[in-house]
Amino acid sequence: MRPATSAVLVLAVFGGCNEPSVFDKTNAFEVPDPDPEPPDFGTWLSLDVAPEGQRLVATYYDRQAEGLGFAVGYPNGKDELEWLHEQVDGYTSPDGGLIPQAGKYGSMRVAPDGTVWVSYWDEGNDALKFAHRLGGGPAAIEAKYSWVTGTIDEGPGVGTWTSLDLDAEGKPVVAYHDEANGTLKIAYLVEDGGSTGETVWNTTVAVTGNAFQGVDADGKAVNRAADVGEHARLLIREGTYLIAYHDKAQRALGLAEGPKGGPFSASLISASAACTENGQWPSILITQAGVPTIAYHDVTNQNLCIATRQSGAWQPPELVDAAPYVGADTEVVERLGTVGIVYFDGQNNDMKYASKPGNGAVWVSETLGGLDAPVGFHNEIVRTGNDWWAASYDYRSRKLFVTQLAVQKQQP
Repeated sequence: MRPATSAVLVLAVFGGCNEPSVFDKTNAFEVPDPDPEPPDFGTWLSLDVAPEGQRLVATYYDRQAEGLGFAVGYPNGKDELEWLHEQVDGYTSPDGGLIPQAGKYGSMRVAPDGTVWVSYWDEGNDALKFAHRLGGGPAAIEAKYSWVTGTIDEGPGVGTWTSLDLDAEGKPVVAYHDEANGTLKIAYLVEDGGSTGETVWNTTVAVTGNAFQGVDADGKAVNRAADVGEHARLLIREGTYLIAYHDKAQRALGLAEGPKGGPFSASLISASAACTENGQWPSILITQAGVPTIAYHDVTNQNLCIATRQSGAWQPPELVDAAPYVGADTEVVERLGTVGIVYFDGQNNDMKYASKPGNGAVWVSETLGGLDAPVGFHNEIVRTGNDWWAASYDYRSRKLFVTQLAVQKQQP
């Protein structure tokens, strides 16, 4: 790990638009040293990039401490990253008592001013919580870069499958599952009290779903209660809020769309001959050409599939990878002018990447990691400059696994 004295810059440059855009170890503020590297970190991973575009930012669940952790990753010039960590929530309290589990289902974004926003599930209190960290710079020294945490919503099972994005004003919006009521909910930040004031959220139900009644292959009656919102993924683009989710009752991929505050229209994306049960682990993207695109896991066939909307209509989902037990933990991106998908290969415990090189007609898959370790869980992919980084959790080392996509494939 980098010596503790280098922690000063990662915290100070992190949010200041007037700070250097390139990492400079000598330009430092007096701020607290980082926390020790946890012995187990990386599950429920969420990645973003610092405002200057050079460093990676991560939140994760610390399985040993059962808490929410935060880290900033520095590229070291060897296609590798070195991480500095901070404890956020769920760690031992100052008086030595234990705080209930917090940090699963974490989702994080960095605002342009360097403020970090995180949504996550507090399992011990059955609540959806938030944490935010002020941007860096001299003004933040007074706050000692402390994290502000609070409750957004609460109740049995409220707050699983959280997904956070920022609106046009840089304010956080959170989509999440209400397990007890089987609904997809959304929360909006109304008032940010900063490091001392009250933070206020509005919560509302985005989709309620419908019960399913039918028969199985043997002619037996099947009844499933309405349940929507698992695997929620939120994307905000040009004032439109889109939430991809799994409709558990209909066993289908759902999409909710609407303006800020709703109302939301919900639709189910039809299955195809190759992709029969849609919706788990969706990842949503609007391409540069304006095409809504969702990659997801076909539960019935255990395959990776993708759906696109052309001229207002969803096309039959396309099979991407038919290898056994692939397609969970998808992360879709647009890279080199074509769509690519990072996903989990459950047969081999590998992280894989699928794309159509040269915008060809055939999907081609490659293994990004896992030949000597079980990786590919909680996948994320981000871009710093011309470099693309794919990350997941390594169950053998119990740490983050990060790999840089091949340099020769980068955009000029």
